[in-house]
Amino acid sequence: MRIKHRFGFSRDKDIYNCLDKIGMPYEKGDLVSILTIFEDDRRFEQVKALFEAKQIYPLTETVYSSSELESASWLSVRSTWRSGYPFPKENKEYIFSTYNTETYCCKCGAGLIQKANFSAEKEPRWGSRNFLMLNWVHDELFVSEKAASVLKNSDFGGFQIKGVNGKMDVLHEGIYQLYINRTLEYGLKDDSIGKVICCSNCNRKRYLLKPGYITYDRSVFDNIDDDILQDDLTEDSSNDLTADSNDVMNDLFAENDLQSEEDNKTSGGRKKKRKNKNNKKAKTESKKTEDLMKNLGKFKLSAGFKNGISIKFKLISAFIIPVLLIVLLGVVSYETAANAIKSSFMETSVSTIQKTADYYTLMFSNIKALANDFANNADVRSYYSGSLASDPLNEKNVYDNLNTNLSSTALGNKAVKAVYVIGKNGKNIFTSATSMNPTGEYNSVKAASEGQTIDKNKSAWFTSRDYIDQKGAKDYSVSFGRQLSGNSGKGVGYIFYDLKTDYVSDTLKDIDLGKNSMVLLIAPDGGEIGATDNADSNAKYISDKEFYETAVNGEEKSGSKFVKYNGKRQLFVYSVTDDGFMVCAMIPQSTILAQANTIKYVLLLHQL
Repeated sequence: MRIKHRFGFSRDKDIYNCLDKIGMPYEKGDLVSILTIFEDDRRFEQVKALFEAKQIYPLTETVYSSSELESASWLSVRSTWRSGYPFPKENKEYIFSTYNTETYCCKCGAGLIQKANFSAEKEPRWGSRNFLMLNWVHDELFVSEKAASVLKNSDFGGFQIKGVNGKMDVLHEGIYQLYINRTLEYGLKDDSIGKVICCSNCNRKRYLLKPGYITYDRSVFDNIDDDILQDDLTEDSSNDLTADSNDVMNDLFAENDLQSEEDNKTSGGRKKKRKNKNNKKAKTESKKTEDLMKNLGKFKLSAGFKNGISIKFKLISAFIIPVLLIVLLGVVSYETAANAIKSSFMETSVSTIQKTADYYTLMFSNIKALANDFANNADVRSYYSGSLASDPLNEKNVYDNLNTNLSSTALGNKAVKAVYVIGKNGKNIFTSATSMNPTGEYNSVKAASEGQTIDKNKSAWFTSRDYIDQKGAKDYSVSFGRQLSGNSGKGVGYIFYDLKTDYVSDTLKDIDLGKNSMVLLIAPDGGEIGATDNADSNAKYISDKEFYETAVNGEEKSGSKFVKYNGKRQLFVYSVTDDGFMVCAMIPQSTILAQANTIKYVLLLHQL
């Protein structure tokens, strides 16, 4: 077992110089640089001291060796490679040809029972790989011929090797389904469950897992002879057809946009008018062709060419057919180039938003670490629990030290605007101007929404506070609040770290996703931090929209989807941090298509 630390940091010449001096490699990025190091590395203590001095704290994970994994009783296995699509793809008809849908829920995607072999258009190029998952099918594993042979000849039980159909229901020879006979009954321990969601349509439950390892009650494995089992942690949420990232690609490249029933009702008139207009245009073109035929017929032909009509058609064909071929070539070239541009744009946008979310994850982790260090300080616990009141001199010295340390933190940290400590006993600490009293105020904060939220969750992020914001200027972007506990473990106060507006929003301003695009950071309380200076801090641009609720409460941490926003079709790109912040962007479809339209005009000019 090894402990791996991952540090993220913005541009800092001092850090770069120190790392280069000790020969420590790192990934230098435009927004954030990443350094990964194991604790058994001889340079770890130097790296740790360097980042602690900068008040930068890592994300930590445990890495197990092969022998440790081999000695485990059970292993969780999933494919890291996706390739191909189930067939037929149109309107996802594969669902009805592959599954029994009697118990299927069209809202959450649960209840599908396989009744027939899967179909795939073509066999994958396996290379050195042997396992894959088909796009859109997230709960089934498919294996190569080699893997199928090894599994068949093994002592493992609890599975079947099923064939995969090609077109005309002819079995592929190089891909098979690993069909698992038994689904593991629910046995998760409470410490693995982050949230339980119940489908409003079918009442099935979905279990959103907490970060880290999954722990089961060992009793669920009793009396199980099978060697391979399938879990059902999210009640088949992987079959959720309403939130598949591939739908974005379908929307981009479909010849006809899919609309809701309501949309079809309202747009039917426009479609009819457009059709009439096209008919009129077709009649005009037909009239031109007739006139051309008549003009050709006016020429006097020699005696050897009595079949004038035949010659007319030959002349017209000789002219029209090459033109049609050129036009067809242009259309194919345009579609190919346009699709490539659209796909590249989407991938770049999602990657940019994900990297920005990683940057904020590190930023907010550092702030939480500062608050936790203060709250766990023995002097803090003693002072605000009132246990030092019997020794006034010592009590004053402890308070002065705490006040000095917090003031130094507020001044020395580029992200921190102000720090507030409101205690049940003793004197409060304010590193910024406020009209709050130096003593008291605890009961007022406790009764306000910010106090109630912290008491319920022990800590919380705020973009606004009912009571504290009334006592001072609301000049922060986001604030982290945490409960202070006394020696008895009961709450005796609160600490708030306010972050500077510019420090948080400047990162958003550096993101350019094209004309008329909008980038936002949305806090867990729904407050929105925009990339523009003139944005209304109280306005709700996205957080009150249904597609936002679906994304922030979904299982996928990041993704993209075309939505209707402000009357226009736009690409919604998002990434959610571990603390519940969402970095998202709205990109008009017209912006994405602009580059593709340039290609169209160039091809048209070339053809002309």
